[in-house]
Amino acid sequence: MTGDGRPDTLTLEARGTRPDSLDVTFVIRGNGHELFRDAWNNSDEFADERNAQPAKRISPDSLARRVRHEMDTFFDAANFASAASLQSAPTWPPVSFDCKGDPRDCIAFHLRYERGVAARARRGQDSTPASTPEYGAFIDSLEHAPFDTAYVRRVVDEMRQRGLPAFTFSYGYETTRSITWSPMAGRFFPVFECC
Repeated sequence: MTGDGRPDTLTLEARGTRPDSLDVTFVIRGNGHELFRDAWNNSDEFADERNAQPAKRISPDSLARRVRHEMDTFFDAANFASAASLQSAPTWPPVSFDCKGDPRDCIAFHLRYERGVAARARRGQDSTPASTPEYGAFIDSLEHAPFDTAYVRRVVDEMRQRGLPAFTFSYGYETTRSITWSPMAGRFFPVFECC
């Protein structure tokens, strides 16, 4: 994943007592260090199942098999592509604020988001606001925050040139995320997210 010639370890761990309410953690380790971590609860994925009429719900055994299949196929080869295939427009007006298209937009959002979370922590606040209106205002403030566009361009150019794996995984109700390692930044960046 990192292109440093050393093996990386990708692990997926699920804990819980019910297959439709598991705490799932995905971790990438390399060279003795944790390089990436994402965590979620899979209960959102089964909201439709919980709301279905009792006669239309699948059996607990079928539910467990479905979840096991999803865990078993998490690292399928089809989920790995070359970052050389990252698509973006020939010119980049850095005005979009989502991760559904150009990978530069996604990286810029995450850099601003991480900076905003760190600023809140320095002020002794929770990492993100708890209430919906305050969280919306927090996200709006990030949309207008400055960032280094040249740096973001260099990161994506390097990702394409190196052609390291871009790993795509899905979780929750309908969330899909692709991540790629940036040797220049020494970290993974999301290059696509959609729900």
